[in-house]
Amino acid sequence: MILHLVAHSRERTLAGALRDALLQLEGAFSLVFLAQDRVIVARDPQGFRPLAMGQLEFSGGTPAHVFASETCAFDLINAVYMGDVQPGEMVIVGPEGVTRERYAPKRQLSQCVFEHVYFSRPDSIGFWTARAGIA
Repeated sequence: MILHLVAHSRERTLAGALRDALLQLEGAFSLVFLAQDRVIVARDPQGFRPLAMGQLEFSGGTPAHVFASETCAFDLINAVYMGDVQPGEMVIVGPEGVTRERYAPKRQLSQCVFEHVYFSRPDSIGFWTARAGIA
């Protein structure tokens, strides 16, 4: 459905078409789009689904940006947790660097206890700690 909305958008850039498509959606999502020369990630405006951003260092090279629903995934690849993608935010990583923008107006946050119980590992930071006021 999202690709259909992107394909039918009148916007001229992928980021613009994606922004246009996301504004038509309701519900919970964290999305990662891989294009030829960039990665675009977005989180639903109510913050229902988590999306963490990390950085992977290479010796003598440009750092790579990585995204996951939980920070424990970063531990497996020795990436550094950089923070959460905010609700209603789109992050674009491309040749020009990292761009962060709000694609949707702020809304009241919605959380589901089942997100924490069924999908969260206790060794992840951010998801548990930020919501508990520990971070």
